[in-house]
This record gives sequence, structure tokens and C-alpha cells, in this order.
Amino acid sequence: MARAPADLRREIATIDTDPNRMLFGQRILPEDATLATRGAGKGLWLYDELERDGQVFATLQTRRLALLGRRWEVDPADDSPAAARAAEMVGAALSSLGVERLAEALFDALLKGLAIVELIWEPADGLVLPVAAKARDPRRFAFRAEPDSRGRIGYPLRLLTRTQPLEGEPVPERKFLIHRVGARYDNPWGLGLGHRLFWPVFFKRQGVAFWLSGLEKFGQPTALGRYPNGTPETEQKKLLAALQAIATDAGVAVPEGMVIELLEAKRSGTFDAYEGLARYMDEDIAKMILGQTLTTQVGASGSRALGDVHNAVRLEITKGDADLLSATLNETLVRWIVEVNMPGAPPPRLWWDVSEPDDLSAASERDERLLRIGYRPSAQRIADVYGEGYEPVAQPAPPPNDLARLFAERGLPAARRRTMPPAAPRDAADELADQLAGMLDGEDPLFRAIEALVARAGSLQEVADQLAGILGEARDERLAELMAQALIVANLTGRADLADDV
Repeated sequence: MARAPADLRREIATIDTDPNRMLFGQRILPEDATLATRGAGKGLWLYDELERDGQVFATLQTRRLALLGRRWEVDPADDSPAAARAAEMVGAALSSLGVERLAEALFDALLKGLAIVELIWEPADGLVLPVAAKARDPRRFAFRAEPDSRGRIGYPLRLLTRTQPLEGEPVPERKFLIHRVGARYDNPWGLGLGHRLFWPVFFKRQGVAFWLSGLEKFGQPTALGRYPNGTPETEQKKLLAALQAIATDAGVAVPEGMVIELLEAKRSGTFDAYEGLARYMDEDIAKMILGQTLTTQVGASGSRALGDVHNAVRLEITKGDADLLSATLNETLVRWIVEVNMPGAPPPRLWWDVSEPDDLSAASERDERLLRIGYRPSAQRIADVYGEGYEPVAQPAPPPNDLARLFAERGLPAARRRTMPPAAPRDAADELADQLAGMLDGEDPLFRAIEALVARAGSLQEVADQLAGILGEARDERLAELMAQALIVANLTGRADLADDV
């Protein structure tokens, strides 16, 4: 069997040999130009400060809750009993641990690039399961480029401590969950939205600062005090105190001989430019986090069609967040629980349902149209689409057999339906023919004559032409009875059809 050469099996373009990457000893520093140029020693705390901006917090919260409000499930890996037991065990463990709280902690990676959660394991009912998950500050950790047993470069996590503040200490296996967003070029730190959000937030803050300064300068007149030459310094201080009190007091007292004037600042422009800058930056922030702006700001261009497009973008982003988070948990926590408690069993799959719920109004209209053409939804379909709490309406009892009752009242023989083999779908005419046939005795000569005529006739017109001769040979009272019964059946059939139409 052919084998690849050794040079093809090993990695060459790794971080530890990259001259463009900055290493601190063996530690890998974050590949983030914003932190390098604007961090000023704050590190990832720089991105924590971004959430103090109202627009950043609101849009991040919208994106976070779009995922946390979804239903999650654990599916077996296959149809084997071991896979089913593993899925049941993992589902119970995650439910007890609190998947929503765990997901919220890991969602911090969206802003910073990575989030780290420490797991606390304890024995319970013969199993060893995680009972607590605690979010940790990413600044307390470091990554080093180290080769594994096969010679491939890996980036194991290390914990910075008081005794090892530079290189850090190795951490136990299955102890820390690491969720990354935007990890490119073997960058174990990831690259979150904070890298891009910093500048619109920075420009917005600068613009708002100038806006407030202008409002203070031009929104209130400047007080000017005048005093005669030779006024003692103590009196000058009294005048200055009076000027300062104008901003807050309704009235002030000044020494005699001194004058206070109010100077109105003159300007030719307005403050609309500052407001426009702030709004532009808010829209930029919303687009970076949500992929659209309509859910946070509705302008003159808002419409139903535009809203549908933006909603589709929102669903795609939520699905992407769910896929990334479920991939992290399936590769780590879900697999760890199975490896510790059921070695050899196939690990299940955790996933979030981010499908859009059905429009109940459209669904009911569709079901109504299907019912008119002969199809009705099953009970399971009703429960899936409309939810629980519905039960079928009791159908009214069928009306009494008016035809049989009418025959009995007139002393006529009851109609007998002939047994026919299964055929094509029947209509009212077929039913009427069967009832008329049942009124006659099958051995009656008249019935036999009509049946033979229909069998040998080549067309309906031929039946009509010869039927008059056959009926002419019958006794008058027999013919009258037959016609009376036929009229009764036709009348009842017509009434039934009219009631169905109504």
C-alpha cells in the first residue's frame, strides 16, 4: 500500500515558524490589530467597554436572545440501543446543567473572538456528569504552539497563575470549554465583532462629545461682568461668584457699581451634522451585528417586502450562530460525557431548531382548500402545526332513513339494494338507480325485460325508444306504483343535493 512521503504528512506553514506573527516566548498573542493599536494594555477588556454603548448592547442582546429562545434537541447517532441510551443520558445531563445559561456564556465569543467556560464534574447515580459551568475571563489564559504525539502543531490551553504569569500552567483534559468565532490562519484566539465595532463606536462617541459641547456653548448665553477700575479684589470675587450662580439661580446679587450682561453666541450652522453622524454609526453597528437595520431603525423606506428580506437575513445569522455553537459542544462537552460514562458508544448530536414557525392563518386556508378537494389533515398534523389542545368536533347523528319510513307508511315493500362489485366512484345517479332496482322484485318479468333491454341496447336513445313499448305492456297499477316510488326517490335525492350545496 502506497504511503505519502513524510514531508507531505507533516505541517510546515505553522505559527511558530511564521516571521509575521509576534510570539511572547512560546505564547501566541492575539492576531488583532485593534487590540495592538488601541488596546493600551486593556487587552480584551477593550471590547467589554463597547457594550456600554446602547446600540451595541441592544443589537448584541437581540442576536443573543434570537438563539437562546430556540428549542434544542439531542438526536441519537444511529438506530442502535447504545446510541439511544447515550442520547438520553446526554439530554438529561445538558438539561440539568442548563444549556441556555451555558450558551449565553459561550456567546461572549461573538464580541471577543473566544469564550472559555470551566466545567465542574461530580459523580451522580453511577455516572460522572458536569454539574456546573462557570464563565472565565479569557485574559487569564494563554496558548502555546506545541507538537502532539504525531508531530503536528497544536495550541493547548494554559492557565496564567501567580506562579506562572508568563507561560501559564497546563490544564486538565475535559476541564475547559473553548468556543471560537472568526478563528483564521490557526489563530486560537479567534477574531470577534469587537475588532470591527471599535471604530464606529469610537467615532460616535467623539461626535456626541462635540455635539454636547456645542449645545452647552450655544444653548445658553455667556455671562459677562463689568466692574470699575480700582475695584478691590474681594469685590471682584463677589462678581465672579454672581456670574457662576447665573447658570443655576433665578436671581443673583452683585455689588453696587458692577454690571452683568448676557452675551448670545452667534452661529451660522446647525447641529444636524452631529445627529446624522450618530445615526449613521448606529446603522453601521446594526449592520455589523444583525446584518440589517430594519429591526432597530425604521425609516421612510420601511415596507412589508423589505421587512421580509431583513427577516430572512436575521434567520440566516441565527442559524449560523446555532451551527457554530452546536459544533463546539458536539466536539467537546457532548463527546466528553459519552467518553467518560459510555466508552465506545456513538456520541449523539445536539442542535437548535431555528426554523420559522408556520403562519397559522395561511396554514388554515391551505387545509380548508385541501378539504374541499377531498383531503383532511391527520391528528398529528393538527398538533404539529396548531399545537396541543384541539379535539375533533362531534359529528351530528345521520338523519333517519326517510325513504324507508315513507315506504313503511304507504305499505310499500322496503327498497333492497343490489350487491355490486367494487367499481369507480359513485354519484347520486348510481345511488338512485340502485334504489329503483331494489323496489322491483328481481324475478319480476317487467324488471327482467328492462334489464335485458339495457344489456342488448347499443345506445341510450335505443333504450328510450323500446322502453315505452315494454312499459305499455305492464298493468296500469304496477306502473303507477313504480312511478310514485321513483318520484319519491328523485325528490329526496334532490333535497339532499341542495342541502349539501348550501
